[in-house]
Amino acid sequence: MLVLLAAAPILLAALTILWARRGAATAGLMGLISAILLAVTVFDPRFDLATSADVGLRTALIAAPILYVLLGGVLLYRVLQTGGALDTLADLVARTTPDPGLRVLLLVFGLGVFFESATGFGVGTIVVAPLFLVLGYPPVMAAFLALLAQAAVPWGALAIGTELGARLSGVPIVTLSLWAAGLTAPFIVLCGWAGLRAVGIHPTTGRAPYHLAITSGTMIAAIVATTAAGAPELAGCAAGLAVVLVCTVIGHTGATVSGAPVDRRQVRAAILPLAVLIAALSITRMVPEVRAVLQGVWVLAVPVEKFTLSPLHHPGFWLIVAAIVAVPALSLSPRRAAGALVQGLRQWVFAASAILGFIAMGQVMAASGMTDALAAPVASAPRWLATALAPVIGAIGGYLTASNAGSNAIFMPFQLTVAEIGGISTALIVGAQNAGASIACLASPGRVALACLVTGQQGGEHALMKRALPIVGLGLIAMAALLVIIPR
Repeated sequence: MLVLLAAAPILLAALTILWARRGAATAGLMGLISAILLAVTVFDPRFDLATSADVGLRTALIAAPILYVLLGGVLLYRVLQTGGALDTLADLVARTTPDPGLRVLLLVFGLGVFFESATGFGVGTIVVAPLFLVLGYPPVMAAFLALLAQAAVPWGALAIGTELGARLSGVPIVTLSLWAAGLTAPFIVLCGWAGLRAVGIHPTTGRAPYHLAITSGTMIAAIVATTAAGAPELAGCAAGLAVVLVCTVIGHTGATVSGAPVDRRQVRAAILPLAVLIAALSITRMVPEVRAVLQGVWVLAVPVEKFTLSPLHHPGFWLIVAAIVAVPALSLSPRRAAGALVQGLRQWVFAASAILGFIAMGQVMAASGMTDALAAPVASAPRWLATALAPVIGAIGGYLTASNAGSNAIFMPFQLTVAEIGGISTALIVGAQNAGASIACLASPGRVALACLVTGQQGGEHALMKRALPIVGLGLIAMAALLVIIPR
C-alpha cells in the first residue's frame, strides 16, 4: 500500500499527460501538489516550511543549469529559423545523405549524439528537431526522432552524470562507462529501429538493416574504444563524429539529389553559428588552461549543497554566443532579431514551468522518504530480482529529474546498500543504476517538454509521451534480461 501511495504523484502526472491530455506544466503542478499532500499526511508529518525551503533550494539548483542551456538553445533555434538557416542546413543534409533512412540515422546517432555528448541537457534534441521539421516531418514525428538522440545520455555533457556515479560509488569511471555501453547497446539499436519505423521504413528490408547495423555498431564501438583508451568523457563525442563520417561516406555511394546548385554563401552563413558553437565547446572542454580560466570566472556556488555553476563555461553561454553570431551572419535586421528573441523567451517560460514542476516533485518525494518507499521492496527481493530491478530504480530517478546525474545523486546510496546486503557486484549494480537512469531520460517530462518546445507543440506532450514510453520500457526489459544472464 505504501509503495502505491509513493508512486501516486508519478502516476498522476503521467495520467495527466497521457489520459487527460494536458501539458507538462499542468502535469508537473498536479504531481507536485499530490507529492506535498502525501508527504505531509502520510510519509513525513514533520515536513514543514524549513523542509520546503530546502526542497525549493535544491529544485532551483538542479534546474538552473538545465534552464540555462534551454534558454540558449531556444534562442539559437529561433534565430536560425528566422534567418532561414534551418532550410539551408536541411537541404545540405538531404544532399549529403539522399537515402531517407540513413538521413534519420545521421541526425539521431550523428549530430544529435555529438551535441548531446558535448553539452548535455537535451541540446542534441534542440539541434536536430528543427532539421527534422524542415525536412518535412510532422511536428510530433520530428520531436520523437529528435528525442532518440537521448540514446547517449550516459556520455552527455562529457559524461558528467556517469562521472558523478563513479565518484559516489567508488567504481572507476572507465568501468562504469563500459557497463553503460554494454547495458544500453540494445537500447541504442532499438532507438535506431524506432527512428526508421517512425518514418515508414521497415528496418528489415532493403538497405535499412545494413544502415542500422553500421550506424549503431559504429556508435557502440566508438564509445567502447574511446573509453578503453582512457577517455570516457569524450566517448559520446567520438561516437557522434564517427557516425557522421560513416554516414557521409555511405551517402556519397548512393544516389544524388537533383535540384538547384548549392548557394555556398548561404551554406557558410548557416554553418557559421554551429561551427562557432562546436569550436567553443571543443576548446573550452579539451584545452585545460581555457577550461580552468572559464570555470573560475563569476562562479555561482552554494557550498552546503555542493553546487557550482560557471556561467562562462556552461554550454548555455555558448549557445547564446552562437545565437548572437547568427544575427549578423544571417543578415537579420534588429526588428527580426528582436522578434526571434521575444518568441524564444515566451517558449522558454512555458517549458521552464514544466521542468521546475517535475524537479520539485522529485525533490519533495526524496525529502519525505517517498523515493525510499518506492525502492525499499528491492532490498528484500531475491538476488536475481534485485539485480534486474536496479535499472528500474535508476529509471524512476531519470524520469523525475531528466538526468542520470540527478538519479545517481538520489538513488546511488540505496543501490550500494542493496549490493552490500545481497552480495551483488557493486560495479554491476552501479552500472545498472546509471544505465537505467540514462535511458529513462528519453521519456522524462523535462525532455519531452523540450522537444515539444522546439517543434512548436506546447500542450502536445501526450502524443510524444505515448511514443517515447514504450521505447524506454523495452530498453529496461532488455537491460533487465542482460543483468539476469550476467554472472553476479
